[in-house]
Amino acid sequence: MDLTHLFIHWSNMNLIYQYNHLKIAIESKPIGGYRGKVGTLTVSHANYLVFTEWSKEDLTNLAAITQKILQIHEKEHISNSLIFGRQRAITFVPYPRCNWYEKVQGAYHAIFGSSILKQNQIDQISQFYRTAFKNMDFESDIESLPTLEKPLKKPADPFCKDVVLSKQRIATVSKEGENYEILHDNRPKGRLKKDPHILIIPSAESGHVDGSKVPLKRRIHMLELVQKTMQIFEKEKFKDCLYLERNGKKLQSVPHKHSHIIGIQFPKNRWERIRAFLRLLLPSALSKPELKKRIDLYKPHFVA
Repeated sequence: MDLTHLFIHWSNMNLIYQYNHLKIAIESKPIGGYRGKVGTLTVSHANYLVFTEWSKEDLTNLAAITQKILQIHEKEHISNSLIFGRQRAITFVPYPRCNWYEKVQGAYHAIFGSSILKQNQIDQISQFYRTAFKNMDFESDIESLPTLEKPLKKPADPFCKDVVLSKQRIATVSKEGENYEILHDNRPKGRLKKDPHILIIPSAESGHVDGSKVPLKRRIHMLELVQKTMQIFEKEKFKDCLYLERNGKKLQSVPHKHSHIIGIQFPKNRWERIRAFLRLLLPSALSKPELKKRIDLYKPHFVA
């Protein structure tokens, strides 16, 4: 990201709240455009650090902020929210209707950008979130966030089945007794088919917990793995790394908690953006040899 782009990025933000080193602000050029008072929020580092440089404490704070923002959305009966992250900011996008139009609109804005909100819209969103955060005892609320516990049994989904996981598995990573599957997506959604696309998935029934009910420790574990994956992609000279997480049944393609991390060279011209948009909507599958090559490439980074 060049300095001009960075300046524009910061100038488009409206600070709502700061928790330790992390700033929570309104994004005035949001993915999805104006969606009412429950608008799009952006979290960034007060010291202008990129996500791959955030400390363990920063990741813990981001996990807590994530839970609080999702709680605010859910109280407003918005159960579907997208977390869209790049190196310098993590954005929280509400999907109040979560119909095909909102989904396509969100994908379009992620590639082509969106128009700036009107000042009265920014004021409405600011007033709503300032009131929401003012009414929180943030420190004590964090202590009361969900802890790790055995989730209720639900019907098995594709990410519960080893016959699916074994075809895409890079590694299984254990953190504090919790297992996480590291997979390579068989239909990568980067700008080019060769761009890496890794999934972080809580193993088995742990993945059936969604939204603000995800235990804080599990969010921290997943963010640590997201950060590690981005660091790997950075070493491979990918200038942009995307972090995606869908919350809510209507927004998820598989009803199992998971995070996407994609290494890309962000499209520079309109033709590249059109191709990237089409790949995002209709990604083509990797062949078995191509997928195995990706798995073999990343396995040493995750297997001790």
